[in-house]
Order: sequence, then structure tokens, then C-alpha cells
Amino acid sequence: FGNLVRPLYLFNMDQVTITHNTFHDAINDAIRLRRMTGKVIISQNHFRDIGSSSSNNTRDFIDTCHSGEELIITDNIMDGSGCVGLDLKMDGGVYGRTAKVLVTDNIIKNCKSDGIIICGNYQIPGRFNKDMPTTPLNNYAENITIANNIITGCGTAPAASGNTTAAIWLKGSCRNIILANNQIFDNAGSGVILGRHYKAAGYGIALTGNLIHNNGTASNASQNNNVGLLVGPTFDQVTITGNQVYNDHGNQGKNIWVWPRPDTSAIVSTGNLEYQRP
Repeated sequence: FGNLVRPLYLFNMDQVTITHNTFHDAINDAIRLRRMTGKVIISQNHFRDIGSSSSNNTRDFIDTCHSGEELIITDNIMDGSGCVGLDLKMDGGVYGRTAKVLVTDNIIKNCKSDGIIICGNYQIPGRFNKDMPTTPLNNYAENITIANNIITGCGTAPAASGNTTAAIWLKGSCRNIILANNQIFDNAGSGVILGRHYKAAGYGIALTGNLIHNNGTASNASQNNNVGLLVGPTFDQVTITGNQVYNDHGNQGKNIWVWPRPDTSAIVSTGNLEYQRP
């Protein structure tokens, strides 16, 4: 699939497998999924030079929303996107969310923005927005495993002052998510960000066995916002175990930065290797 506006745009389909394809030089997304049902499998594909458009259209390797009972993205090679690598929007509104997601054994590199975004609804009350109206619980991003992926060279487009990108960024309301045994290195922005904004709540997040190093390489004004692993103020019940997080730039030399909170027991961090270059 080459030189197309959006090679695959699948809408309201059931039981889909996309495998052994090459996607290249797409103007916008290579694959976009909407209102899918059943199981969707995307495996053993090669993506390169996706999202050449300068428009506001999404320009990702894979862009999803309400995309089936189970979404599996595995064993793909993805190199060069004009925006995000995997944009996994779980808030399906009236169409329901993606019920279960597994992202494993992929190589994701050279995205101009974030490597993987996991996004739930922004309107579920968190610690700093309890006055906001409650959104139905099925609008959480949940039951997601991101494991054994290599994510490198992302965030290549300069971020504006005060902004950043991340190899993996959990945005909106998230719960019951596992990030395990990923290699995250040489990204311009942060390695992993949980939240950071005040607009949503997250809990039940586990990070284990990840190698996160040499991130935050951007030399522009966004550098001081970058860190190896950042846990934002509205994410609780986070377990950080057995990770190696080191040589990350920015934020006064911090590799793991847990945003100050009144309940320090909400974050459990044990057995992590963390050090800074001399």
C-alpha cells in the first residue's frame, strides 16, 4: 500500500486480521479503525514513511477508536510517522470502548510526536477536578498490556516551549494497564508519562522490567519538562518495580519523577535501577 491518502480505513467491521503487508508513503494514517467489533489483529506488517501531509489530519501508523472486543497489535516494524506511532483512543462514547488491548513485540521508531498514546475520557473526575460531571465508567482506557516493544527516536518534531512528547503517554482516564519489558531509549521527549495533566484520574497501573534510558534529548526549550518516567498528580495505585531508568536528561537530572501528592503510599516503587551520567 503506497502513496495513498489513508491506505486502510475500516469502519463497522467484525473479526479483522491485517497481516504481512507493507504500508509506505501514506499521506495520513496507514490504518484507521472505527466502530469495530469482535477481535482485530494487526501483525507482521511493515510501516515506513507514514503521514507526509502537513494538514491537521492524523498521520499515525495506526489510529484507533472503539475498535473491537480485543485489539492485538504484534510483531510489526514501524519506521517514520508524521505524528504519533500508535494512537489508541479508548473512549468510544455511545459506541463503546475497545474492551481489551495487547501491544507486543513491535519496533516503533522515528515518530515526529509520541510513540504510543493511550487515551481515555478526559472528563472523569480526578483529584483536582472532582467538581466535573462523572462520565460512564466504560469510557476508561483499561485492560491494556504494552509489552516487549522497542520504542526509539520519537518526538523528532521540536515541541513548543513548555510542552513535551513521550515514547509512551497515558492520557485521560486510565486503569488496569501494564507496561512491561519495553525498551525505551533515545527519544527526544520523556520516556513514559502517566497523566501529567489535571483533567483525569488514573489508577491500577503497573510498570515492570522496562529499560528506559537516554531520553529527553531535545535541545530546545522543552527539555526541562522531560524525564525518564513521570507519574502525574492524578494517577494513584501505581506500582513501579524492577525497571532500569537512567541517563535521562532534563528536569534537574531526575530519572523517575513522582509528582508530589498528599498520599505518598499511592505510589509503590521498588527494585528500580536509577542513576544519572556523571
